[in-house]
Amino acid sequence: MVKRWRWHPRQHGNSLSDRLEPVQALAEWLVGLAWRLHIWHDLPYCLAAAHADPSGSLNDSCRPIIEETGRLLQAARAEHRAVADVAADEVFELVLALSWAIDRYGDTEEMARRRVQLGTAGVFVQPDLQGER
Repeated sequence: MVKRWRWHPRQHGNSLSDRLEPVQALAEWLVGLAWRLHIWHDLPYCLAAAHADPSGSLNDSCRPIIEETGRLLQAARAEHRAVADVAADEVFELVLALSWAIDRYGDTEEMARRRVQLGTAGVFVQPDLQGER
């Protein structure tokens, strides 16, 4: 019997939200998503192609991931820790590109974490440390 691996974006996102502050939950979501998607060779490319074709039959496979990305993004925004002018679709597309790079360059999990943190830095608002002195 072949076991099928099933991942539920909403459950995973809720788990992160339950354990972490909103900005940390979003950051971990992005790292985890990029890492998870790279595991199947060319999956990031296939999902990008599906996402680019709204009429395609695979486009619906992207929707739960984008919705959960949006929910976590909104929670971080409510804490003023994510930029206001970035859409969940844009973040999803960025993570697909980063996941593709993780696969192509053979990143370790540590290297992948760094790649995603560097690549998604513009999604986050850094706290104003001058005001805290």
